[in-house]
Amino acid sequence: MAEIELARLVGSGNVLDSTTALEKYSRDSSFAQRIFPRCVVKPGNAEEVQGIVKWANETLTPLVPMSSGPPHFRGDTVPSVEGAVIVDLNRMKRVIRIDPRNKIAMIEPGVTFGELQQELVKEGLCAYMRSREARNRS
Repeated sequence: MAEIELARLVGSGNVLDSTTALEKYSRDSSFAQRIFPRCVVKPGNAEEVQGIVKWANETLTPLVPMSSGPPHFRGDTVPSVEGAVIVDLNRMKRVIRIDPRNKIAMIEPGVTFGELQQELVKEGLCAYMRSREARNRS
């Protein structure tokens, strides 16, 4: 039933419930307990995400968002409870705005570092990736 309701929101091709797909989303490289999601839903825009969140609130369904591809190491992209739905945001690929003057970019969660970098180069900018040490200090 959940799959049908979610398919109405994002299209049937963007709801995965095959054993193969669920297997892929049931684990990562951490020591997190392996739990299969109920299904995986792949929204393509903010309105679809809003619809999914509203549905989840109405049905008391836990959601697990993920926006990056593998590898995953911290257990935060796999369900921690039965019946959870993975919300895979990888289809959301828009670079919404690049502001060269203030050196700011607004992107959707599925944009990769490489994709952002390509768009920034067009504006004479580049993305700065802080070192792990610098991130830990802040």
